[in-house]
This record gives sequence, structure tokens and C-alpha cells, in this order.
Amino acid sequence: MSRAHAGDDPVAAFERLRGEVSLLRHAVEGLTTARENIEILDYEPTLERTEKILAALAQRIDPIAKSPLLSMTPNSMASQIATAATTARREDARLVSEARAGLG
Repeated sequence: MSRAHAGDDPVAAFERLRGEVSLLRHAVEGLTTARENIEILDYEPTLERTEKILAALAQRIDPIAKSPLLSMTPNSMASQIATAATTARREDARLVSEARAGLG
């Protein structure tokens, strides 16, 4: 009987498998050790501060968001500026008229 290929030798195959399993076991042990050494930070205090800040900002932003000024269009803003300017000029004209009457 002729000798089989080296890949067909059960003893050699078993030794290769033993080496691979040993290598795999060492790798897993290394990962376990590395995982045990990882420091996981406690972010709870930071998250609590962030939550308080967001709540405070929401309280400040809410009145701004509800402000009618945010819904104004450029045309409606221009119209209100023109109305305010007309009202101011009328008041100025009235004051000038009173001043003339008082001088005369």
C-alpha cells in the first residue's frame, strides 16, 4: 500500500487542527483581557447637564417661536414700517404746528 498524501495523514491533520485551536484560544483570551481593561465612562452626569440646558433653551426659544414677528413676510414688515413712519411724521407735524401757534 502506498503512503497517502500529507493532507490525508490523520495524525498530521489532527496536529494542525490542535495548533489552529490553540491559536484561536489565545486570540480569544487576548480579546477577553483587552475587553476587561476597557474603561467605560459614566456619561450620566453629562447627559443630565445637557438635558437641563436643553430644557432651559426650550423655555427661552418657545416665546420667540410663538412670536408673530416670525410669521411676518417682507411685504407685511415693509407695510408696518411705512405705517409707523407716517404716524411719526404726523406727530412731528402736529408738534411743529403747536410750536408755531405758541410762537405767534
